[in-house]
Amino acid sequence: MKKFTCILLCLFTALIQPIWAEATPTENPNDISSYKRESVSWGLGKERDTNNQPVDAVKANDEYKDLNTIFVGKNENKIYLTFDNGYENGNTPMILDILKEKQVHAVFFLTGQYIEENPELVKRMIAEGHIIGNHTTRHKSFIEATNEEISQEITDFDKQMMTRFNYQPTLVRPPKGEFHEQALAIAKSLGHQTVLWSFAYYDYNVNDQMSPEKALKKCLEGAHPGAIYLLHSVSSTNVKILPDLIDQLIANGYIISDYDL
Repeated sequence: MKKFTCILLCLFTALIQPIWAEATPTENPNDISSYKRESVSWGLGKERDTNNQPVDAVKANDEYKDLNTIFVGKNENKIYLTFDNGYENGNTPMILDILKEKQVHAVFFLTGQYIEENPELVKRMIAEGHIIGNHTTRHKSFIEATNEEISQEITDFDKQMMTRFNYQPTLVRPPKGEFHEQALAIAKSLGHQTVLWSFAYYDYNVNDQMSPEKALKKCLEGAHPGAIYLLHSVSSTNVKILPDLIDQLIANGYIISDYDL
């Protein structure tokens, strides 16, 4: 009788298991399809909290925390400098000179094209203690790519870095700041933290640069605890203001921190 009861129990368990698994796909964090593909083009509103942190970034931190995605740092007097390098126009050596003189480090989010065309600059970034972030191989928007293409964009960049520099990136920034939950889940599954930003300004159009005075004022007014600054290396204005920006942020009580989020 006991044997018969055990057989019935096993049959019952076998029957209900597929139903349970199918009904609750979100219980499996490794199931990419359980996440949404709703497109997000990251940008910041003007509202700030009592710590002067952008409300949108604080909310996004909470919304996407399980997907290992960061928009703003902790409420500490630290600021993180990050640069996006899609191509080189001669500014990066000057930026590296300034960072070395000021004894601060940054994160450089590079593309595959940048690696291929500027290996000596990449070597210098690594040698001088900066972090190399993955800005994908071809800078293709995640919301326009299939999941397979997203994975390929990330892994191909990593392979380039390992092959050429024996360096394994652990940070990724979605091209154009465009993503969806599935893209974040793919990056996480590949061992990457996705890094967006909590401060940016119109600096990427080399033919329409803001004046140094106006840009510096904007960058200083945008400072807040845990700020992740997105700056573009192709900006001539950024080269001009960077020394003063670093000096004045430090004078205002901030630490230009190595990335530790």
